[in-house]
Amino acid sequence: MIEKLILRSREEIKIMTDPYRVEIINIMKNHGSPMTVKEIAEKMGEAHGKVYYHIKKFEKIDAVVIHHTKNIKGITAKYYAINFEELIISPSASSDSELSADFAINQSLNMISSYYESSKNDFLNFYKKLLIEANREDLSPEEKAKLDKKDDPYKSATLQNSVLYFTAEEYKSFTQDLKALIDKYDNNDTTKPYKKNLFFTLYSND
Repeated sequence: MIEKLILRSREEIKIMTDPYRVEIINIMKNHGSPMTVKEIAEKMGEAHGKVYYHIKKFEKIDAVVIHHTKNIKGITAKYYAINFEELIISPSASSDSELSADFAINQSLNMISSYYESSKNDFLNFYKKLLIEANREDLSPEEKAKLDKKDDPYKSATLQNSVLYFTAEEYKSFTQDLKALIDKYDNNDTTKPYKKNLFFTLYSND
């Protein structure tokens, strides 16, 4: 696993900031375990060959690697995994004379926008699903009892917008505590019954 995947060239940046590829990375991250190209393609509703082409692009820069293989009915299935913890776009470290700062900035913004759009759509689709279930008139007694359960973690969704104030020391402590809390539950333990997606932003707005 690469701790920091640094994108230095125009080609590397284009590989990782393409909106279609951002969607692939999101699917792989949210799945929580290595996936075959077939599984990714089915999640996206896309052709196997199209997704495979983009996976090969990821492999070229070690962003995605083959985690393991499995023999399924005589066919060797390859399971792919994300191979980086942090992604950094660093044109200043590049020897590519054609790589401009404007290009790197625009591609970075496009990538961030794609992540926001993907997470927004996931949240809205989930919330829409809850609303549809809540307004069904043909619920069985079991379904109605489940729907009426107030403390069901599955139905819980949070959208919050806050303004926080810190000293430098408090901010450092806050980010450390937050990372420790997230790391505590970021364990890919698929045996647990409830899976939640967390999309978090923290920024200055002055």
